[in-house]
This record gives sequence, C-alpha cells and structure tokens, in this order.
Amino acid sequence: MQNDPDAASPYAYATPYPDLVAERRLGGASEVTIVAVSQPPGHYPDPATEAHVLFMARGRSFRASAEFGAGRVRGWFSPGDMLLAPAGAVADTEVFDACEAIGIAFPTAPLRRLLGEDVPDLTPLAAARFRDPFVAAALERLWSEAEAPDGHSALFGDAAAIALALALIRRAGADARRGRSGPALGPARLAKVLALMRERIEDDLDLATLAAAVGLSPCHFARAFRSATGETPFARFRRIRVEHAAALLRERCAPLAEIALASGFADQTHMTRAFRAVLGTTPGRLRAAMA
Repeated sequence: MQNDPDAASPYAYATPYPDLVAERRLGGASEVTIVAVSQPPGHYPDPATEAHVLFMARGRSFRASAEFGAGRVRGWFSPGDMLLAPAGAVADTEVFDACEAIGIAFPTAPLRRLLGEDVPDLTPLAAARFRDPFVAAALERLWSEAEAPDGHSALFGDAAAIALALALIRRAGADARRGRSGPALGPARLAKVLALMRERIEDDLDLATLAAAVGLSPCHFARAFRSATGETPFARFRRIRVEHAAALLRERCAPLAEIALASGFADQTHMTRAFRAVLGTTPGRLRAAMA
C-alpha cells in the first residue's frame, strides 16, 4: 500500500474538498483507494466518478442527509453505518454535525478485470443505511495497514479488493457467482504458478499476472488457488519468500538487510514480521540456532 495523496490518478477519490480527505492507495491491479473523511457541518455536493465508493461512519453519531442516486437517506448515522455511492451517481450530502467516515473507492474498469466480468448493480446499497461486520473490520484493518512504512504486496491489495467487492455484491443481492466454482487449478497449473512465484521472488506480483499465467480471471484464480492449496496466493508467496530467506541464512553470512532484499522483502523489519507470521521466530534467532 502507498500513502501518496498528491499522486494524480483517474481512479483517486474525486472531491472538491481535498482538505477534508486523507487518502491511501492499495497495491496491485485493483487501483483501489481508501479514504478517511473529517467534515464539519455543511453541504457537500460531489461529482459522479468512475468508481463505486463505500462510506462507513466512524467516531460519534451524527445527523446527515445523503442522496447517492437511489433516494435520499436521512437521519442519524451511528459508527459502523454504511452507504454506497455507485459509479456514475452524483452525490449530494448535507451534514448537520461534525462527522468522521472511512471509505473505499473501487474503480469500475480494474474491478471488472479482477472479477472477470461486469460488476452487478450495487444501487440497492445506496437506498438505505446498512451494517456489515466483515466489511467494517476489513476497512479499519486496511486503513491501519496502509500506514505501515513497508506496505503490503500487490497480491494482498488485489485479494482485499476482491473480498470486499464480493461482500458488497452479496449484500446487494446481485451475486451472479453463487453456485459457480469456476475452473479448477490442477497440478500442472499450480506448479506453473508456484514456479513463477519462485522465479520472480523479488517482484511485487499481483493476481492479474499470476492468473494470466494459467488463463484464469483474477477472481476465479484466487478461489481456485485457495481450494487447491488451503492458502491465499498472498500467504503462499510470503511463505516462499520466507523459505528462500531461511535458505540464504544457512548458505551466507550476509547481513540480514541484504538477505531481506534478495528475498523480495521491503527491508529487514518487513522480513522479520513475515518470519514471525510463518515460522514463529525471527531471522536473527534462526541464524543463531543454525550456528
């Protein structure tokens, strides 16, 4: 993930109130933007964008009136209440109390490529407030993780975008994928993907690249990979990097920072966190145990 509020992007959250919005970008092909909004009372009309933008209230409850293309929603918004502005909808919001919100913007074109088909109609999520514990927890976690100095890989960003998008599609009652598992990932295809991960261990691979190698859409690939291995592509790629770094620890006396970079990690701290998650120890302790 990147914190780049000044970067010009057609997929960034478009608003005439830049001072009220803090922005983080997810890595990967999804081109998803996470925003945190802090608004004083006032009227906030926003132009239509080429992204579905989901907002969730944070902090204290506040009174607001919002029109996102499916009828005006009025009343009190409590922490955790959500409302979605569909792509192409002109948003008109009036806030009566100071408020805070967190949101995520899904640009339609990259999301279509990840899912392998058009995104179903999400307009029902603009007609009334709703709550979703999974989406709420994911939004808060992604915002927190986006502030980490090393960030996460493209695989993590794409997987998070797909998971959240599918949760919203199911919530809207438009999940055209229910009952369809998609193509399987057989032994030959799986071996090809794992070989690509090892060959490009220093690269920030995304789902689109891995999926294209075996002729699947990113969404179907992510599901098929987990079904075949019991792991997400992100978790397996991290484990491959940890195993590669552990092998280098046995073979070389190089500094840990050098081994981290050679294994695809952003820095030594990033590698240490991955070692703890995968092996339950640190690179330094593992090296000492090998001595």
